[in-house]
Amino acid sequence: MVKQFLITTLLAFNAIIVFPTMGQSLTDREAIIQILADKNIDGKFIWRPSDSQLKKLAIEIITKQDTEISVKGLCRIITVLTKEEYDDNNDSIFLNTLISKIDPNQFINTCGMIGNHFNLRLYNTSSIKKLKTLTQAEEVLKWQSWTPYYLSYLGFTEVEASIIFLKKNITAVNQLHYSLNKEYHRFDTLDLNICLSRLGKYSDSLVIQQIDQRSRAGYSRDYIGFIKSMAKVRTMQSFQKIGELLISDLYEIHFEERKFIKQTALAAFLVYVKNFPDRSLKIQETINQWTFVQFSKAEGKDYDTDEYMENAKKWYIENKENLLLDMDKY
Repeated sequence: MVKQFLITTLLAFNAIIVFPTMGQSLTDREAIIQILADKNIDGKFIWRPSDSQLKKLAIEIITKQDTEISVKGLCRIITVLTKEEYDDNNDSIFLNTLISKIDPNQFINTCGMIGNHFNLRLYNTSSIKKLKTLTQAEEVLKWQSWTPYYLSYLGFTEVEASIIFLKKNITAVNQLHYSLNKEYHRFDTLDLNICLSRLGKYSDSLVIQQIDQRSRAGYSRDYIGFIKSMAKVRTMQSFQKIGELLISDLYEIHFEERKFIKQTALAAFLVYVKNFPDRSLKIQETINQWTFVQFSKAEGKDYDTDEYMENAKKWYIENKENLLLDMDKY
């Protein structure tokens, strides 16, 4: 079941960005214009995410404002052309142009995953000012479940008061969200504590203890949820907890599940820790963390081999007291 879920997730992700194998029948300009208008061009164009000329053409078309531009189409074109590599100049233009053209809540609701593509330094002053409006308490009912995390990722200390307000009224807010959107439990107290910890407003030791307790609450321990939550805390102590799983025997667990847990722990280090060898490409950093190691062969790296796992364990033991986190990036 887990493997099937992973395969389905990866296929769903790639459905947006996989290069068509057939020849293209659209010019670069035609393809960009049609995507911006949110038209289906499947099989008619081969995208080149690393082509700087294609990026410049897209920026030219977007900024001229003489063609139809839908929010969804704009998100799609930016997702494709910023996914593979770090390109500070073009990435920054794409990001800030997108934010300038749409309501900040619309950015979060429609293009929320795009935020993970970009280094913090690429947001300009105008974008930061616009996104900060989301920190206000009156915006809480418009938040998605990932909004507090995104705002804490941006380092907006102003959001502290709204997160605390949400924590105190979480049952009522979740009930309102269900009445309006038919969504159960949009917000979770532990997730909000993680956000406050990211802002330096909540003890990382305390939230780590809460994550550990949550992972043990069910019939069997939720190791995957444990690793994902620990990676979000983003402190040396939280990564040391992940590292303990990476080097532990876990003999009480079935072999296949044990291997999957260790692979997920490895993925957390490859994606989030600055000084791990063989740093991933941009696409690998933005796809679902669960799929990262297990499907790494598709990207030309064998992170799932026993040899690499042994190297990872050796690396962790040597570096566990000095884990360097790339805070500018995440």
